[in-house]
Amino acid sequence: MAGSHRAVVIVITLALFTIAARAGDIHVPRDQPDIQAGIDAPAPGQTVVVADGVWSGRGNSNLTFRGKAITVRSENGAELCTIDALRNGSVVLFNSREGRGSTLAGFTIRGATQSGVQCTGSGPTIRACVLDDNWNGLFGGGLLVQSGASPLLEQCTFSRNLAGMGAGAYVGGSTAEFRQCTFDGNRCDILGGGGLASADGADVTVVDSIFHDNQAIGFSGNGSGMLITRAGGTIINSLFYRNTANFIGGGISSVLSTTRIINSTLSENSAATSGSGIYADGDVTIENTICWNNVVDEIYVAGGNPAVRYSLITGGWPGEGNRADDPRFVDPAQNDFRLGAGSPAIDAGDSDALPPEVLTDLAGEARFVDDPSTPDTGRGTPPIVDIGCHEFQPGGGFRLTIVGDCPGRVSMQWANATPERQMGVVYARNTGNFLVPRGQCSGTRLGLGASQLQLVATLPTGNGNGQVGSTIGTGVCGGYVQLVVADGQPCATSNVAQLP
Repeated sequence: MAGSHRAVVIVITLALFTIAARAGDIHVPRDQPDIQAGIDAPAPGQTVVVADGVWSGRGNSNLTFRGKAITVRSENGAELCTIDALRNGSVVLFNSREGRGSTLAGFTIRGATQSGVQCTGSGPTIRACVLDDNWNGLFGGGLLVQSGASPLLEQCTFSRNLAGMGAGAYVGGSTAEFRQCTFDGNRCDILGGGGLASADGADVTVVDSIFHDNQAIGFSGNGSGMLITRAGGTIINSLFYRNTANFIGGGISSVLSTTRIINSTLSENSAATSGSGIYADGDVTIENTICWNNVVDEIYVAGGNPAVRYSLITGGWPGEGNRADDPRFVDPAQNDFRLGAGSPAIDAGDSDALPPEVLTDLAGEARFVDDPSTPDTGRGTPPIVDIGCHEFQPGGGFRLTIVGDCPGRVSMQWANATPERQMGVVYARNTGNFLVPRGQCSGTRLGLGASQLQLVATLPTGNGNGQVGSTIGTGVCGGYVQLVVADGQPCATSNVAQLP
């Protein structure tokens, strides 16, 4: 791009799934009467597009891909397309050795009594789905992963699910990856794992994910955010706050397991007896992590000798590079756990602890950003990574402010955006968490696919400040928006702001 007077394109339509339908797509109900008929019809590689609405009853629950490498997606996103099991079994069953090419995208999955989604010996991709208000009396209210399965979950939300163990998701004897997922308000009432449970030899990877307001109650009450028991877990760039256990392990509970926690933040979690932040029993490694202001204690060692390095712990902790200073979160009362200016966590981590493929933080901001006003106290060649799930962005980072009344005229004002790029807006009706997928980020749709994103403006040369305005209708009032600047790597994302 060149020049300083580029046209500004204002598109605050907040549409979902703007990718045009391709020739050969099968549409439900236009081409097939129900979702299962749509799945049965296509050849491998085709896409089934499901129209907006609530789908239930025969042909719309206990769905199976029958091993096909196809994509089944909603037309306009999870907010507008729900599959409801009506308290009769599951919504989707992956039980025919499906692989990554079998993709489920953009649905709200609700009303199951035998887990919203079951993955048995299969490895599908589940993307941009909301698993809400599902139940299983034993394992996995929202998601059940078992028998050597290996699914990939991206940009999914697990909310209000209930189970005896692993209310949001249960992974037993399998592997699973959760990337950019949110576990919110799930409750286990017997064994533990309010948000997520990894058990029975499982190995779970969690990256760029948020766990909040989950509960572990009942006689065990163990691991309200995440429980890892006789299994493995790797947790990177993730945030745990206000999870509640009525026994042990408010944020994370690792029991007779191998667990690695890297560049994560745990705050305001509670457990009635011990391990409000982390309950450690087994081979536990904690690096570049903040455990601050958890209700009873930060780390409780029940067994083993956890390695804690370059971490910030209330009251301090023995180990190389550890600190006991206030991390100076921006505004934890408003769920903003980013590092404020002058935080002792800035440039204080171990750069070698973060896997080399991890280039951004939880908010999609670049890692390894030097703050010239903060001395380097961490380990590695500058710029040195920060401690916690967020990397401090000098100058305040990319900030969004919303001014006006809704319905009515609303202005979105931004500061510190990267110039010479394209800007998009994402919208969600019922969540205030970070919304934008990370990864490839280019093109007019910013390379984010079915991500509730549309182009807002082409930024002129300048200092990265500006605004757009539009008249907003009642239908989006109270929703949440976030801006993303793309056409570069990595994506830059603003804070999340709520429409008035």
